[in-house]
Amino acid sequence: MTEKSMYIEKTLKNGVHFVGKADHSMRSVSIGIWVRAGSVNEKAQENGLSHFLEHMFFKGTEKRSAKTIAMDMDKIGANINAFTAKECTCFYVSAVDENLPEALDCLMDIFTASSFDETELEREKGVVLEEIAMAWDTPDDVAHEMAACRFFEGTPLGQTILGPAENIRNAKREDLVYYKKSHYRPENIVISAVGNFCEEELFSMLEEGMKKLETVPAEESSFDYSTWKPKSGFYSVEKEIEQAHICISFPGIAYEDDRKYALSVISNALGGSMSSRLFQKIREEMGMAYSVYSYSSAYTGAGMFTLYAGTSQENAEEVTKLMLAECRDIAENGISDEEFERSKAQLRGGFILSTESGQAIMNSIGKAAVMGKGLVTEDMLLAKLENVDKETVREVAKEVFGSGIVSAVYVGKGGKELEKLFI
Repeated sequence: MTEKSMYIEKTLKNGVHFVGKADHSMRSVSIGIWVRAGSVNEKAQENGLSHFLEHMFFKGTEKRSAKTIAMDMDKIGANINAFTAKECTCFYVSAVDENLPEALDCLMDIFTASSFDETELEREKGVVLEEIAMAWDTPDDVAHEMAACRFFEGTPLGQTILGPAENIRNAKREDLVYYKKSHYRPENIVISAVGNFCEEELFSMLEEGMKKLETVPAEESSFDYSTWKPKSGFYSVEKEIEQAHICISFPGIAYEDDRKYALSVISNALGGSMSSRLFQKIREEMGMAYSVYSYSSAYTGAGMFTLYAGTSQENAEEVTKLMLAECRDIAENGISDEEFERSKAQLRGGFILSTESGQAIMNSIGKAAVMGKGLVTEDMLLAKLENVDKETVREVAKEVFGSGIVSAVYVGKGGKELEKLFI
């Protein structure tokens, strides 16, 4: 860290937490308002409200229409957007430093003063329903979504982010208003900022803007994942498409467990890069897939590790066998010294390259803070990766792939033929 950059962590008067990095070598500022509210916080009849609410924030406030929001940001070259995840929702803006006051005013306006107009609400239902239909028409999206739904079945993580179409059709304005006031409380909110900003001026704007936040008392409920265990199974979605889309999931590592960095090393060696086992074996040597990879999903209290391949119906069984064989080999023998060193180097390089982006750093420190980790800097994350040793990788590999729990999802034609591989 140079004299031109400084990490900041403090709390606003109303209890909203702030983490940031003032970097005066930059010409821009990225700010995110993070809320610890996502699909895991929804009751069954509310499933989809977090995402629908995110849409409605952009449909107008007391002083800005939806069109004005877009035009105000376009005229200063700013990018304003939002996303909903299973455990959080983020509203963010990136702007040239000199335009920070206008960009932040707009962001806080939609966050604290959205009107949720009835006409806009009914119109936006159509947009969200089309998004749900689009996701269902995208077979690899279906495979990944169903992989999580089946693996986490019976838990809040098993709910989709978009929710069922029926919930969106039935949603009323009062449902969204109450959901916002009950979950968007100061103790659930983190603001992260990275770029060229004056700390005193930024906090003055945040204090003024966030004091408008309206909340109601609400009881937070949490699922006890210590009493839950995933189950093995095979699930097939019949679709008249050319390819077969396969997801194979194993128990992963929870977000709060630092062994997740060892699992990242395993994932990189198995299917996270062009030099990985799955890419080299299934794509390069066998020519059986264009897209084949692995990834880890880490949540509070639980995790999931998934392999994915898109292949022909004829090759689906062979590709599945090859993926399972590589998992068995890593469970029994671990990864080689060469794979271990290469994976760590690649993860380190990829992370450093990503931190050249102010928005990427804002996302990194914001997510860590809203998930209860406080201020986690780039150097802290690099140290955690560097501290991963070969023995921990071996232990995690045995735990993940040797658990005896395998949950598989097949999307395409004739998927039932693969069921025998998972019985």
